[in-house]
Parts: sequence; C-alpha cells; structure tokens
Amino acid sequence: PCPSGFVGNGDDGCVSVDPCSVGMHSCDVNALCRATSGTGHTCECMVSYVGTGQHCGVDSDLDGYPDSRLPCQASACLQDNCPAIPNSGQEDQTGVGIGNTC
Repeated sequence: PCPSGFVGNGDDGCVSVDPCSVGMHSCDVNALCRATSGTGHTCECMVSYVGTGQHCGVDSDLDGYPDSRLPCQASACLQDNCPAIPNSGQEDQTGVGIGNTC
C-alpha cells in the first residue's frame, strides 16, 4: 500500500495526490488552495477576504484587516479598528480601539 497522500498499488509505485483537488487541505472556504511539491499546499484568502489562508474573514475596506476578529494569532487575524474606511496602519492615537480615520 501507499503512504497517506499518495495513490497506487505500492508494487508498481506510488504518486502524490494533489491535496487541493481531492479536498485534503486546511484552507478556509474563502481561500484558494495551491498544491506545492509532494503532498504540500498553500492557502491564500480570496479578494475581499484577509487572514492566514486557513482562516479568512471579510475585509470590506480592503486594508488588510478583517471586519471581525479571526480565530488565529497572526496580525492578519486582528479585527479592523475602522472596517468601513481603509487604514492599513490601524492607527489609534486615543487607544480606545477605534482608528484615527473613523
């Protein structure tokens, strides 16, 4: 038998399976899956979404921050402090969680 992520009968050899085409990936439903070498893959959030690829959220103002916090630790998972107006630096001089541009 072939190891996980590969197909074939084992006697004649095994070939890797594209994890994106068979649903064996960790990408969010709003992400594009791209196969890499072997059985690897990468995930990239679609346009108007942002996050890690495994977690993607709506980005209404397209500034690189999701409208709502995502369940991950990367900076791309932090909630936009002004979701209706682009502010890619997330400046907040008052420290109240609302961006300066709002």
